[in-house]
Amino acid sequence: MLRKATHQLVSWKARSNGRVMIVRGARRTGKTFIVNDFAKDFYNNTAYVDFKENDRMKLLFESKPDFVRLKTAIQIETGVSISKEDTLIILDNIDKVEGAEAVLTGFNKSGYSLVGISSSVTGEANKKDIEEIILYPMSFGEYMESRGFKDLSELIYTRDWELKKVFSSKYNELLREYIFV
Repeated sequence: MLRKATHQLVSWKARSNGRVMIVRGARRTGKTFIVNDFAKDFYNNTAYVDFKENDRMKLLFESKPDFVRLKTAIQIETGVSISKEDTLIILDNIDKVEGAEAVLTGFNKSGYSLVGISSSVTGEANKKDIEEIILYPMSFGEYMESRGFKDLSELIYTRDWELKKVFSSKYNELLREYIFV
């Protein structure tokens, strides 16, 4: 499913050079789905750790490890050999670990790609060290595009009132679906 956040992640990958990205947003907005989908499409390997269900990694992060220990621990935990070129490290539910965002700044300029996922809208890390995306619930335009109506979605942003009127029944049908979903 294509969302605006996907485009932001692609842009981040092109320019990141080892910079950490945190995807923030309310619960159930699709953060984990989007990041995993992005990883599947743009990386050969994914090292995924979910702090909600992993006390071992939570304990490690709370001890504020250096970059080398952290990378080694993630490799051991996930069984994935992490390389700069083709591995995305995903740390889900980082808001469950005190000080996790501050630890992630150690990954900056390392050349490794790391995305943290957080349900906390505000973070503790220095904004100049970490990029972030705030993910909101899917917009009506994103919903239409995901259903295959990209042209109809783009029409919303034009001033072509006559054409909008012609397709008003289609808009109403899709809006009913969108509200129900």
